[in-house]
Amino acid sequence: MININKAKQISQEQADAIATQLGRVERLIFLLAVETGFRISDILRLKATVTQTITTIERKTKKFRSARISDELYQELLKYSPLYYPEKYLFEACRPSKTHERHYNRMTYHRKLKRVAKALKIDFSAHSMRKLYATNVFKRTGSIFAVQEAMKHKYITTTAEYLGIDVNALIIKATSNSPR
Repeated sequence: MININKAKQISQEQADAIATQLGRVERLIFLLAVETGFRISDILRLKATVTQTITTIERKTKKFRSARISDELYQELLKYSPLYYPEKYLFEACRPSKTHERHYNRMTYHRKLKRVAKALKIDFSAHSMRKLYATNVFKRTGSIFAVQEAMKHKYITTTAEYLGIDVNALIIKATSNSPR
């Protein structure tokens, strides 16, 4: 399990630089993670039914998640997977087994990200993209509760950790400013 405190926060500028260094498939996975906040393991299990609203049942939490992607990413996904194949993975394995087709390997993706991180000298992981998504939702809405709902977090403290907000400091500030 990934400790979210260890996953580094990246800026949108860093994300753009990272995306330019990735191959086509890895870049699409990366952009989906940034635009949806889905975990890499959930993105890799998406079926090749490309629509502008991506839905999944999270493997980790078993919660239903839905996110709309940009027109640009939608068009790129259509070019990558133009046909409707509900039985196939959107990102298939480079070497599927002879008995059944498999999705792109999570560890292969992590290795490729690590190479790009080293080349760009940016400290990040696949989970950093989830943090960037949370930050973008917060910037767009100004609401930690909107981020909590978008990420399907049970506890607001988890959301605060993603955003790098010290909940205890907020509570102290709120109680010191309240009328007595």
